[in-house]
Amino acid sequence: MLGYNPPMCPKCEGFAERMNPVSRREYLDIVRQLIQIVSEETFLLVRADCPLEEMLETPMPRDCVHHDFQCTTCGRAFQLFADTYHGRAGWIPDHLVCGLMVDRDFTTSILWAGCVSWICPST
Repeated sequence: MLGYNPPMCPKCEGFAERMNPVSRREYLDIVRQLIQIVSEETFLLVRADCPLEEMLETPMPRDCVHHDFQCTTCGRAFQLFADTYHGRAGWIPDHLVCGLMVDRDFTTSILWAGCVSWICPST
């Protein structure tokens, strides 16, 4: 089914809550957690404007940065974004990722529809 996001599994249900960090420190705490979770292969980083590690640098690599993730167990999609131009950031569960979704066995890719895009000003 197009635009369908599968139900969450026990591995990713702890990430089900939408978060809107109000400080750079809170945002960087989320980034550090995601670096660890990706290294443990709980989440797959499926699309990124830059490596997660670059987000820890000052200044940030761009005014608007997105990272799309997928649970390696159930396929659920998530997005982390930062828009320093407008002073916004967030963690979005149930985000329908544009692009390729890797199956649980990491062998087959399919295209997702129903993409959600975040529009940022050009710099």
